[in-house]
Amino acid sequence: MTIGRAVPGLHVFVLDDALEPVGPDVIGELYVAGEGLTRGYLASPDRTAERFIPHPYGPPGARLYRTGDRCAWTGDGRLQYVGRVDNQLKIRGFRVEPGEVEAVLSAAPGVEQVVVGPFDDAGQPTRLAAWYSGLPEEEALRRWCEVRLPTYLRPAAYVRLDALPVTSHGKVDRNRLPQPLPSEGKASSSPPRGTAEIALAAALHRDPGRQRSWPR
Repeated sequence: MTIGRAVPGLHVFVLDDALEPVGPDVIGELYVAGEGLTRGYLASPDRTAERFIPHPYGPPGARLYRTGDRCAWTGDGRLQYVGRVDNQLKIRGFRVEPGEVEAVLSAAPGVEQVVVGPFDDAGQPTRLAAWYSGLPEEEALRRWCEVRLPTYLRPAAYVRLDALPVTSHGKVDRNRLPQPLPSEGKASSSPPRGTAEIALAAALHRDPGRQRSWPR
């Protein structure tokens, strides 16, 4: 979603975790400065200290406001909204922005609506699930993601619905999304790779009672 440019008297910056500016098409956090910036939150010094930080590129005493929005500059100097910092998840040690996965799935032919979020399944680590409406079957969406997303960003489960539940304000009601069935979250199988995996697969083949699907 493109949200335009800064209005007159307002300065915007897209910075990385070290508060360094990022280049076009690189995702960072949106910061705001300028004449219209307030001095902080009323009667909330802790929140003010968290959100209003010293301006590393401004005059002494100037402040930057951390919006919590993740954005990227386009080639022509506009801002592209990606998602919220507080919506990020930790999946297999990686920081994941569900909005990035939603953007890829939304572009799949036949998908009408899609939302991506975490789900937990009986002793398994947190994984991603995709709830969607539209024509594609699960396997088609898996193939779509395999060539467009790294492994850690690919949903482990897909739940197709006639329509996504919404709140009275028209936003997706995540609390009403059905939990994926355990079978929907299981990893699919693929052939063993490398010397160690091949040797282990051969050992399991000699003992059929211990065979299991090889996790992808």
